[in-house]
Amino acid sequence: MAVEPVRLIDWSKGIDNRSPDNRLQEGFARDMVNLDPGATLSSRVGYERVVETEDCRAVMTLGDQVLFVDGDKLKRYVAGVVEELYTVSAAGPVGHTTHNGELFISTANATLRYDGKQVRRWGVSDVFMSPAPSVTPKEGVEGRQLFAMTYINEHGEEGGTGQPGSCPAGTLTFDIPTIPDGCRARIYVSPVNSTTLYLQGETASPGDMVIHRVDTNTQVLTTAGKYAPTPGSLLASDNGTILVAVGDAVYYTDPMTPHLVEYDKAFFQYPEPVTMLLSGMNGVYVGADKVYRLSGVTTDEPRQDSADDVAPIPGTGSNTPSGEAVWMTRYGMRRESPDPREGIMPASSDRFHLGHHEKGATGVVEHNGQRRVVTTTKQIGGQGGLAAADYFEAEVIRP
Repeated sequence: MAVEPVRLIDWSKGIDNRSPDNRLQEGFARDMVNLDPGATLSSRVGYERVVETEDCRAVMTLGDQVLFVDGDKLKRYVAGVVEELYTVSAAGPVGHTTHNGELFISTANATLRYDGKQVRRWGVSDVFMSPAPSVTPKEGVEGRQLFAMTYINEHGEEGGTGQPGSCPAGTLTFDIPTIPDGCRARIYVSPVNSTTLYLQGETASPGDMVIHRVDTNTQVLTTAGKYAPTPGSLLASDNGTILVAVGDAVYYTDPMTPHLVEYDKAFFQYPEPVTMLLSGMNGVYVGADKVYRLSGVTTDEPRQDSADDVAPIPGTGSNTPSGEAVWMTRYGMRRESPDPREGIMPASSDRFHLGHHEKGATGVVEHNGQRRVVTTTKQIGGQGGLAAADYFEAEVIRP
């Protein structure tokens, strides 16, 4: 029986679904489903089930540990063993980021942090209004003094407080209210007619604290007007600060003190809800009605400019192994150039149109010595991309 030779086309350049059917250039394919582009077609690497879940809503890693939210439980998977770590909200978004070797996690009703051993609260209880002291006047002393109270937890993290109160000068007696578990209360007082507050005492028990004379050789109050982080849907870490997306705004924590936020000034506002928050090589990329780039967030003059006029598909933001930010749009992949002067590169928009999708997921897969960014998306009103089966479709043309 004679063997008929078959010509194989090099498909290494991937999909081109924008050119006419009879105008495909060498190296492109019309479409591929669960196949890796290359000189020969190969099925995309599969998967192995390691944990059975009921309602898995988020997956994150820290070192060799895999954490995931299943229903109302935050769980840990290590070396084939699953453990429950914490009870969380049973519904709503879960944001997370790795910051200074810790996982910071936000659910619908809680902000948490995990150091590889234990889960604890991210933030310290706020003091919105400091308890006003009773004042015993002193002879020859006239004017006013400022006062404030804060809480400090067992990790040495001091919480925020509202703007300091004011009272007549004299001997001040503070009635310390019930203190949150694991915390101590601190009282700060200013000298007469001064605006600088100094630490005067610290206690773990409610009751009276009397200040006869202000000691100015102590710590100065630095957390006035700052508060604990509030839950958000997306998190990102950038240059010592954590950014959190809440609705159509992004706020960011104080540099090097992720348990404090100055909400009055540490935020950016957008015309639509934020759907992507991604830290890259040249800044933080925020997706809303389009994509914005934030830079210099930790400086006194943070900047924001437009990075791309096309909105990202929610859930598709990721980073390459070298740190560049990548995401998917209806026109295909966008990739951050390592050179900040080049901005965002439309990696495939000239030949690939994905269409309108409501959400997706992206990951970096290493297989056969190659690293690829793999994305699955769900069409608006359609089924998810993972619902497709593998198949091969080809057209044989006889000369």
